[in-house]
Amino acid sequence: MAERLYSVKQTADLLGTSAAEIRRWIDLGRLPAEQMAGAFWVSERSLVRFLTDRGIDLGQVLGDALEPREAAACPPTAPETASRPARGDAVARLAEAILHDALRRRADAVFLEPVPGTLTLKLRVDGRVREKPRFAPRLPTGLGPLLLARFRAMAHMAETGGHAAALSVHLDGRTQPFRLEERPTPHGSGLAIYPLSLTR
Repeated sequence: MAERLYSVKQTADLLGTSAAEIRRWIDLGRLPAEQMAGAFWVSERSLVRFLTDRGIDLGQVLGDALEPREAAACPPTAPETASRPARGDAVARLAEAILHDALRRRADAVFLEPVPGTLTLKLRVDGRVREKPRFAPRLPTGLGPLLLARFRAMAHMAETGGHAAALSVHLDGRTQPFRLEERPTPHGSGLAIYPLSLTR
């Protein structure tokens, strides 16, 4: 499968900055890009590398942000499974870890909501919605929009043009289906992710 490419405008939207700033970073060599048909395109791998170079501590994001207090007591989860994404793909690993954590907690919904400068993560378990309190403050700047874009890409939302879509992810040796829905918030469009029952 070909690697996903983002236009300068899409990259600016993902990183929460201007198209002019993205062009400046490309000109300075800070953000690798390919030029095709007179336009610059940034690969998903380049975006992940750019964020990593700017100080993402993936261990801290996956450990402290998702489960700071139980990490030592719980067995290793998604990032150590045989089906994990490439080591450098921080966004894909974080997306997988969020879904794995939701299933482990028997959540029937996951809510990702943009707020100024970051992204909140909430789980609905037994009818109660609770926010992961350490997720938002520990999420590196610029990663929130890229994480939302990753989930949308996994569900092919851009191709369908709708506000809801389905995706399947291989977790713990099985294929788990989810339903994604756009969720309006005061600070932009977020996502609601619903695990679906497995068919026997």
